[in-house]
Amino acid sequence: MSESDILAANLIKIKLRIKDYFKRGKFEEKFSFANQLKEYIKITKRSHKEIADNLNIHQTKLSRIINGTGKPQH
Repeated sequence: MSESDILAANLIKIKLRIKDYFKRGKFEEKFSFANQLKEYIKITKRSHKEIADNLNIHQTKLSRIINGTGKPQH
């Protein structure tokens, strides 16, 4: 498999795990937004700066979200 195929498969795996989690309807810390964002960053091999730039937020804000001390805004 190519690197892009592996990336796509891993992202689909995250998506399916999250869908299953929502079906259970019970909170589990490992499915917190911060933990899922960490997993996404790890899988995509993107820097925090790159993610922050793409989200149009300061890198400090991203760090707080990842560490669970800040909340994403909608």
